[in-house]
Amino acid sequence: MSRLVLALLHAFGDDAGSMREAADRLSHSLGDRLALTVLLEGERREGDGRAWTSYASDDPREIARARRRVARELVPLLGRTRKAALFGFSQGAMIALEVAFSTDLAPVGVVGVGSFLAPGGLARGARARKRPRVLLLHGRADEDVPAREAERVLERLRELGAKAELALFPDARHEITRPMLTRVAGFFRGLS
Repeated sequence: MSRLVLALLHAFGDDAGSMREAADRLSHSLGDRLALTVLLEGERREGDGRAWTSYASDDPREIARARRRVARELVPLLGRTRKAALFGFSQGAMIALEVAFSTDLAPVGVVGVGSFLAPGGLARGARARKRPRVLLLHGRADEDVPAREAERVLERLRELGAKAELALFPDARHEITRPMLTRVAGFFRGLS
């Protein structure tokens, strides 16, 4: 059985530790389906936290630098019998999608919570060696990233030929909720 290396990418202004609870819950739910859980951290300092790019960056070089760094950190962890899976929150979701569709990493699945695309994101050169399955989760009460942004991401992914789905959570705000994590665990179980 091929086991997953699950990489979690945090939101703008947070740090890798902000994804610890999600990582712990998924590790417990997925058990031996996971080979390794990795909490990745953006290299830009933003207040008390970190970021993958500057806020609302539309600089393709900055986004490319972030996605190359994530891919570079994951490749040595994969080996022959492991598959990569990505889980990002907010800006981390944007970078996870960029990694999946603009590098040769070829993750088997990507989950994005509070997802959006950078201006021009997944535009030129978007591809994937193997098209990953994508699950987008979004709170309808999200005032930071409106649910319409996740609908735009879904539209773009379908244009690229990705198998993508969107689940909206009526009372959720800009957050990762327990019901979302239950859905994420089921999605990842289906990949392994």
